[in-house]
Amino acid sequence: MKKAISCILILCMMLSFSGFVVAQEDETTNFVTLKIPFPDDLKDNDSWRTVARYQDSGRAIPLSDCYDGYVYAIVPYENKDRAIETFVPDDIPFVDANESAYEYHVMENLSRVGIILGNEKGEALPFANVSRAEAVTMVMRFLGISPMVEGELPFADVFRKD
Repeated sequence: MKKAISCILILCMMLSFSGFVVAQEDETTNFVTLKIPFPDDLKDNDSWRTVARYQDSGRAIPLSDCYDGYVYAIVPYENKDRAIETFVPDDIPFVDANESAYEYHVMENLSRVGIILGNEKGEALPFANVSRAEAVTMVMRFLGISPMVEGELPFADVFRKD
């Protein structure tokens, strides 16, 4: 199940950058595409790994990618004025990762931008079942949506810490 969700998220990331269109900036726009010049201090061989992050939090922007000398980042409209920088994220080495397996590169890409983090033992567990809380967490990280901190939870079997 994790493999299927990971593949869907990677597909969404690829499709989101198939046509770079800068969104009209008004309060009805949910997301805005920002165009950032590719930094001169990064090596060309790292360009495929270069993504954007918020300077204040250091949090990677999952919907960001390098293309034609620029880094494009799709951010929620309310974050369009936050300072953004480009960087090459570190790999998260999973102890259960096998570089020859096809799911390895999907996990690697999703870990670089903070969508999957693995468990406390350093395992990604690509073939384990995904709980509802894990699925929602991955989608929220992918879209850059902050966790709900106030109000009633819509599910009686989910705790706020989940």
